Amino acid sequence: MKNKSKNIFDIDINSLLSILPKSPLGLLISIAIGLGIGVGYGSSHYKATNSQSSAIAQPNQLTRAEYERLQIGMQLVEVEAILGRGTETQRYITHRVFVWKNSDDSKIITTFEDGKLIRKQQEGFK
Repeated sequence: MKNKSKNIFDIDINSLLSILPKSPLGLLISIAIGLGIGVGYGSSHYKATNSQSSAIAQPNQLTRAEYERLQIGMQLVEVEAILGRGTETQRYITHRVFVWKNSDDSKIITTFEDGKLIRKQQEGFK
């Protein structure tokens, strides 16, 4: 004889699957369960790949020399070729703000308008 668990997540999947698709309500429940599983996987996969890419993309140590290489009018891809991938902190219709930060809290802040660098700022570099 099987022990019945009081845990609501301990269910016999085969019994559930044999019941659900036989009625319209069962079909809706099946679809909802499938969507829930898919959305759960998708969001966890996004978080994993997003955290991996930012861990890989962050440069070891930014320098003032790299900051000086940035020129007003550069495209984002040109800036990323110098600094690596930054963290987007703000997005508006035509403007985007990115930050590159070192472990000592020194950082480079850039503003792009329509994809072109219009402002650069550095903080904490000696």
